[in-house]
Amino acid sequence: LIGMGLFGGKMSYCSGTGAEYPGGLRECVSAWVSEDQGFLRPRAWLKPYHHFDTLPDAILSLFMVGTLEYLELLRRSMDISDYGLSPLENNSQHLALFFVAYIIVGSLFVMNLFVGFIVDGFNLHKGSSNSDIIFNRLIRQIVEHRPRAKTLAWLAPNNAFSVWLEQFLNGVQFQVFSALCVVVNVCFMLADHTDPSPDFTAIMDAQNLFFFLELGGELLAYMFAVGPGGLVDDLWKNFDMFVFLGTLVGYVGNNKDVTQFVKAFRLMRVVRLMIIIKKIR
Repeated sequence: LIGMGLFGGKMSYCSGTGAEYPGGLRECVSAWVSEDQGFLRPRAWLKPYHHFDTLPDAILSLFMVGTLEYLELLRRSMDISDYGLSPLENNSQHLALFFVAYIIVGSLFVMNLFVGFIVDGFNLHKGSSNSDIIFNRLIRQIVEHRPRAKTLAWLAPNNAFSVWLEQFLNGVQFQVFSALCVVVNVCFMLADHTDPSPDFTAIMDAQNLFFFLELGGELLAYMFAVGPGGLVDDLWKNFDMFVFLGTLVGYVGNNKDVTQFVKAFRLMRVVRLMIIIKKIR
């Protein structure tokens, strides 16, 4: 989704000369003369074989990057200009950092971490008795729920309404509602594609605004319940605050690139479902 936000709809190019930057889709019409063969060929606005215009194509492109066959895709990404405009050589060199980060995190770090968890799991339960398993679970619960020093404890609210609100926010009903919001929002994001219809764009804008306001209301409610220090101590709330503020900057500055980039991080909120489901259980 981050790749779709950065590169979606921007990698297209004209098949012939005469539509170079700052030209683009509008200039890519009629025909052009092939200099090497002297033939008259029709112009066409083409997409490269690997691109980020749709979710399946983005997954396929990142799979190719994961195999370290990324030079052609890297070159095209560094030349993109804007929607409907022809590429310009080295116009967006900073976007190469996306592939560097993906290779480091995706191809190397995550894969090794995944294999390490599997090996560690086998070693942990190899020859372990039920008593050892129960003891290890107890130690893990003690570590996870041990008392911690609160940040800005003097700003923590101490009234009946805050206590009730905190219990409500941690209750099963609200956790189910929050989980459904995350799932529905991610489903809408996965349905996004290049060149959408006006009706689809209106639906996407409406749901983006709704879930933006829902996230803001959730953060505000937690602020009244646990105070600013409680938000600082909760890493997931820090992540939600980052998504909210980034989306707010995109709305205020009317910058769709910023909004799309930060909105893509909402996909990582799916990982939070594991914590929410644990609370529901």
